[in-house]
Amino acid sequence: MTYQQSAPALGGWPDLFGRISRRVDSLLSIPSEIALRAANRAGPDAAKPGLIDQVDLSALNEHDVGIVGALYEMGAAVTTLEALGLPGTPAMMAAADDLQQRLDARYAPHEMARRHTVSARPGDVLARDALLRWALNDRLLDIVEAYIAGPAAYDGLLFYRSHPDGREEGVREWHRDREDSRMLKVAIYLTDVDEAGGPFEMLTPDYQRLVDAREGWKYPVMDSARLETGIPAAVRETGVRTITGKRGTVMFADAARFHHRGKPPTRNHRDAIFHSFFSRSPRHPYCCERSMMTRAQIAAFADTLPARARAAMLWRESLPLRKRLIPPNRVKI
Repeated sequence: MTYQQSAPALGGWPDLFGRISRRVDSLLSIPSEIALRAANRAGPDAAKPGLIDQVDLSALNEHDVGIVGALYEMGAAVTTLEALGLPGTPAMMAAADDLQQRLDARYAPHEMARRHTVSARPGDVLARDALLRWALNDRLLDIVEAYIAGPAAYDGLLFYRSHPDGREEGVREWHRDREDSRMLKVAIYLTDVDEAGGPFEMLTPDYQRLVDAREGWKYPVMDSARLETGIPAAVRETGVRTITGKRGTVMFADAARFHHRGKPPTRNHRDAIFHSFFSRSPRHPYCCERSMMTRAQIAAFADTLPARARAAMLWRESLPLRKRLIPPNRVKI
């Protein structure tokens, strides 16, 4: 199904409610914003390995070693569901198909135009738990842990539909995720994604180093004009990696070290799943829990999992009390 581009239907009660909700979220997030700034006075955590020869790759097959190698070199790796060949893939894709149909029924084109991006609700995901179980497969956890150099925490998934209106807003602006100093997003395209279809974009290491030198270890959300300020033309021309691909393309990306965005789609809508992983003791645990599942829902689902997957999902239980006491950050990009 392809939505036609239309003008945003702004204003009215939904817009007023949205502004009030964002203001409340900002106020409730003051403690975690203070903690975030305090944690980053000294810059990023440099204790984790920065070279692939410092990690144990013995548990990985040749294909998966290639993924980890690309992550260490460029911060991103691209493959396909077929090449990855994880158990549970047919069931996961059947659940994704069903969820796409659910979004078709729930969101009319005019509502999509107002919101530019919508996501599936936690109940939608839990009712199709093959989506979650796929991400907690041992092989996928092996890949994640080889990159983050330690036991993995799984923060659930977000199922996004992005409307083709060309707006550079929210996750379509350049940003860096705040959960940890090193993390992985594992994304699956559920539609064919070309240049006009909202591909994931990410800075190369050379471009990122220049942005870090200018901005410091902070988390600015930037439009393209700010991102390019002071960056040499040669770097701008080659320093953005645009990841296009057919339905079933799988992308691994370090969303904490590298600025990235969903390029605003202009012709076709994009459906994609984004799984989030970070270390079992993340640098900013109060910036995690982005899947919108409640802790009770997470605990109930975790009880159905084998021990390794359960520990990854219940990562908060291993946090020191002082970190658990800081309320979750509710500010959305």
